[in-house]
Amino acid sequence: MICAAFGMIALGPDNLTEAATEFTDLSESHWAEDEITYLAERNVIEGYPNGDFGLGDHITRAEATSFLARELELTSSPPTFTDVDSGHWAAGSIGAAADAGIITGYPDGSFQPDEPIERDEVAAILDRAYTFDSALDAPRFSDVGRDAWAFDSIQDLAARYITVGYPDRLFHPDEFTTREEFSVFLARTLNESFTPVVTNPEELTVLVNKERSLPADYVPANLMTPEVYMFGTEKMKQAAGTALEDLFAAATQDGLQLIAVSGYRSYDEQERIFQNYAEQYGIEQANQFSARPGESEHQTGLAMDVSSSALSSGEYLSTEFAQTAEGQWVQAHASDYGFIIRYPEGKESITGYQYEPWHLRYVGQEAAQSINQHSMTLETYLGTE
Repeated sequence: MICAAFGMIALGPDNLTEAATEFTDLSESHWAEDEITYLAERNVIEGYPNGDFGLGDHITRAEATSFLARELELTSSPPTFTDVDSGHWAAGSIGAAADAGIITGYPDGSFQPDEPIERDEVAAILDRAYTFDSALDAPRFSDVGRDAWAFDSIQDLAARYITVGYPDRLFHPDEFTTREEFSVFLARTLNESFTPVVTNPEELTVLVNKERSLPADYVPANLMTPEVYMFGTEKMKQAAGTALEDLFAAATQDGLQLIAVSGYRSYDEQERIFQNYAEQYGIEQANQFSARPGESEHQTGLAMDVSSSALSSGEYLSTEFAQTAEGQWVQAHASDYGFIIRYPEGKESITGYQYEPWHLRYVGQEAAQSINQHSMTLETYLGTE
């Protein structure tokens, strides 16, 4: 439905899906591939006549309105904006969206349909279209104050993790929105499985990895210090800590000495740790053995790094642990107490991290025994890989 002036053509329901799901500039490794494909298969979005989706191109106000009107199945209506006549390719969608109260235009009566749409404007039209209610009080982004015209809408989207902002923790409200960014916003609005932030952090089998991160302000409930041999004060959630006490007690009965090395870490603590490694080894190499903030299982309160008293302190968190009697015992018995070795050997392409025989993750006995019995990762067990 996009005119040739914008490099796009009208596609009917019969040929839209085939064209849309074979975008020549969209690879399977692109960060927004799943969301774009999802919307294309629903006949919500379309691409250019040359087969491209238009990655990196700014989406116009008319395009965003048209895609949204299509998803909502709004009935075409004549527009009343001074700069949108009946001959404009998106006139019906713009009129329908205005009638529905989704778009409002500018004080001078114009809509400026062919101008790029800003990120705060996208937040506003999505909020109006899907009637969100925010559970957030404090501003989520430091560059969006309470006096910002779209503050409530941006807060609403942030509350549902439709937006998590940029790595600098800012929203950049005045920046223009790319076609893939709009697609991701809309896909997350329609299907929460696309949200990159964990929404079930209290579940024992919560998945936290490089694709699913915890909110920066998440702190697990019921943290406790397990009564086990450790240096310092390491914490875990109550259920995990109690299970760790049982595991350590069983190892002690077998004449072994385990050490609890590192348990719960806050988002900020993980940020400092990762930054330190990144400065030493570079970001790419650091991320093979250290998680970015929000992507660390330690923030869940369900993970504990353990080691053997037979090793020196410099070897505690090394693959040498797997060769010790304690490491071999953990490999054989961890699942009996609800723990898994979260980053097993040979599964690096799935977990995203190097082999860590010391990293124990509590998932509950039933899940742990199933994962162990079938030599799976947590990703495989949950069906996400």
